[in-house]
Amino acid sequence: MLILAIDPGTFESAFLIWDTVTRQIGRFGKSPNLQVRELLLSMAYDCLVIEDVTSYGKAVGREVFDTCKWIGRFWETSGVEPDFVSRPRIKAHHCKSASAKDDNVRAAMIERFGKPGTAKQPGFTFGITKDIWSAFAIAIWKADQLDPTQGLLRGGG
Repeated sequence: MLILAIDPGTFESAFLIWDTVTRQIGRFGKSPNLQVRELLLSMAYDCLVIEDVTSYGKAVGREVFDTCKWIGRFWETSGVEPDFVSRPRIKAHHCKSASAKDDNVRAAMIERFGKPGTAKQPGFTFGITKDIWSAFAIAIWKADQLDPTQGLLRGGG
């Protein structure tokens, strides 16, 4: 099964494909939202997971509302019913604490799948940076929901 995970943003969104059968990372990147919409139409995937906006009871700015609109546009473009997951749920899944920081999530993913490495000696997660780590964490969260034994295994071939 191919899982497409999206970490949406106001202007750009990170995405990553995870193959649950081969346990390999497929295409990934961070692109302008219009290009991500085009990718939703051109890429093959069986399951779509999008990080959802969560209310913390505080005032939010225009960026949050614009991100919400993009989430809806991605959903509509995909033509499938996506799974939505909150950032605290991703943090709790990978770090056992909903109050973990993004760096903690990245560290948990590196612990599970190995260091990115270098251009001369690329690791399993080579090329994954910044928001793409979030998309990777979202994809793995979904994969672990589909097959809880995946979490017991280390990735990276």
